[in-house]
Amino acid sequence: MNVPLEEIRESKRLLIHASFIVEMIEKALEMLGGDDKELTDFMTDLGKKHIAYGVKPEYMPLMQQSIVHMLKSMLTEKNGFTEKDEKAWQAVLSALVADMTRAQREVEMQTIADAMVI
Repeated sequence: MNVPLEEIRESKRLLIHASFIVEMIEKALEMLGGDDKELTDFMTDLGKKHIAYGVKPEYMPLMQQSIVHMLKSMLTEKNGFTEKDEKAWQAVLSALVADMTRAQREVEMQTIADAMVI
């Protein structure tokens, strides 16, 4: 965790992951207003995949906060990012994070249940 900021900024792995996050958000936003089940299934699958990457459910709200912070930093109110925009992003990301987190918790609970079977 004591990685210098400059090293993080230059990380190709981080840049690739950031582009995946942007693509995921874009895909999820395109699904809004359509079939909610399709979006929920997409986010559920994504949540389950993140377990394999070692991402814990409690990390998801941190990701949400990071995305909103980044948007706010890059798109200041002067450039059109208002308090209303921030609230809208918080609401959308909260719903997406909830689906991912729920899926992760279900997998965790199933893993525990499977381990308890004798």
